Amino acid sequence: MADGSQYPSVYQKISGQSYLFSRHFPNCQAWTCSLQKLPSAGGYVNGGLHSTFWTAYTGTASYLASPLPPVFVGAPLEKNKYASKSPFLKEGVEAFCLTAIAPIQRVKFLIQCQDEMIKSGRLSKPYKGIVNCFARTISNEGFLSLWRGNIPNVIHFFSNKVISVGLTTYLMTLSNYKKDKDARWKSFFKSFAAGCFVVVATHFVVYPLDYARTRLANDIKTSNKIEERQFNGLMDVYRKTLRSDGIAGLYRGCPIFCVRSILQKGLYVVMLAFFKPSVLLSLVGLQNNVLARIVMDVGTLECTNVATYPLDTVNRRMMMTSGEVAKYRSSIHAFSEIIKNEGVESLYKGAGASILQKLAICAILFVCNEAWKSYVSTKKNKSAADGVSKKKNESAGDYQSTSILTIKWRSGRKD
Repeated sequence: MADGSQYPSVYQKISGQSYLFSRHFPNCQAWTCSLQKLPSAGGYVNGGLHSTFWTAYTGTASYLASPLPPVFVGAPLEKNKYASKSPFLKEGVEAFCLTAIAPIQRVKFLIQCQDEMIKSGRLSKPYKGIVNCFARTISNEGFLSLWRGNIPNVIHFFSNKVISVGLTTYLMTLSNYKKDKDARWKSFFKSFAAGCFVVVATHFVVYPLDYARTRLANDIKTSNKIEERQFNGLMDVYRKTLRSDGIAGLYRGCPIFCVRSILQKGLYVVMLAFFKPSVLLSLVGLQNNVLARIVMDVGTLECTNVATYPLDTVNRRMMMTSGEVAKYRSSIHAFSEIIKNEGVESLYKGAGASILQKLAICAILFVCNEAWKSYVSTKKNKSAADGVSKKKNESAGDYQSTSILTIKWRSGRKD
């Protein structure tokens, strides 16, 4: 059986996170092996453990800005011309996923932050659920309004990718990392510290884009009292926020956002290390089932999302207070006020839409995987057919040349 590290994920083959990343930055392999060195981790089927730790900490724009999790697929790592000709395939698939699930994401934001909008007078009555939120939004604003806030989300995603890769490469050159000399726990904590640094630094730079996305998504227009929107676009969000709250308004909720990102990615790595989803699939004979792998890994990611969801709610609710008279003094104050006035269940508003997002991601991943496999298979078959045809033509040409020479030689003897 081939070594597990030769098996890339659907994410690595279709959207190629650590696959393409390691191709362009080969020194990163020294960092991605840190979790594999843990005594309790052992070997991980299909090489998932080998590349998950560093990927989980540096590879995503936020908990959902990079929506494709590393789902394992049992196909060898081919060195073919089709993969090498598509270095930006990963970013294209991820941007497509972001745009495809944008309506669900906006509904999630609306349900999650509806209490803040009611306080500010922007929303007259709460939403009764996901379907009601969809219906009211389409009725009051039109179908295309479901994509409101998607542009800063896509910009946020690409900006995060560029900054994350740049910081990671810079750390590689500074660290002088020696994976064979460093102890297991030393290399693990070194990668952990570096990963946390990249997460915090990257989020600090791109956080204003996430803030703008949240404010635009929650900028509603109703059929009753509010006919005009609060913001006219991305730059209008920045202009009005800076005018009312200054630079602090753009970064309201940033600390709890960074804490949530680190905790979520840490939980994801721990779940992969100790629960071993790929091993569980092999026990039930589904290790080669692509859909089962997608569901397993997206489910693992969603477990970490649900576990840290209250932190996301506090973060979004704090964002919504920029430009308003009443503000939360801190994330702890926001926690206490929400629980005291609305109950613990308010921290999980919008979680159903978040789960629906993951189900949509599963479907998109599966379709993309099948389309990619079909494309590569067609290209390979065409190349193989062209090669056979070329060999036949060459063989026929050689035979014809030999026959001509033989005839000439014989005719020469007769003359």
